[in-house]
Formats: sequence, structure tokens, C-alpha cells
Amino acid sequence: MDFGYSKPDIVLTVVVAVIGAIGIYVQPSPSAENRNLMLLLSTAVTLVVLSKMSAGVALYWGMSNAFAVAQGLIGRRGTRQTG
Repeated sequence: MDFGYSKPDIVLTVVVAVIGAIGIYVQPSPSAENRNLMLLLSTAVTLVVLSKMSAGVALYWGMSNAFAVAQGLIGRRGTRQTG
């Protein structure tokens, strides 16, 4: 049974890149310059790498990024309440 995860999927690649960008935006950064550079480089690397890899890798990468975003949002909410 083939679910199509063995071939690259451009839509999934773009979704994963967007989730990664949100993750970088959520995390605290020392300066706006550093955040913008990290955002640009991370998104570019994600798009290039995942456009050549199987969709299964993109799915794993995307879920990992989604959990990191959730963790960052929970952490940010926790520091806002205690600080």
C-alpha cells in the first residue's frame, strides 16, 4: 500500500516551512536582525532540503516543528503569568 510519502510533496514542504517560520517567530531572540536572519535561512533551507526528500521526512519535520511551536507558546504564556 503506497500513500505517496515516498515522493516529495511541494504543498507539504511549504506548510512545513511556514510552521518552522512561526516557530522562529515565537521563540525569544536577542534582536530583530537575528530573528529575521534565522527566519530567512531556516525557511530557505527547509524549502530546498524538503523539496528533494520524501514526504515522510517532511511530515516528520513538520510535526517536530509544530510541537516546538506549541512548546514555545506554552513557555511564553507561562513566563507572562509569572513575570
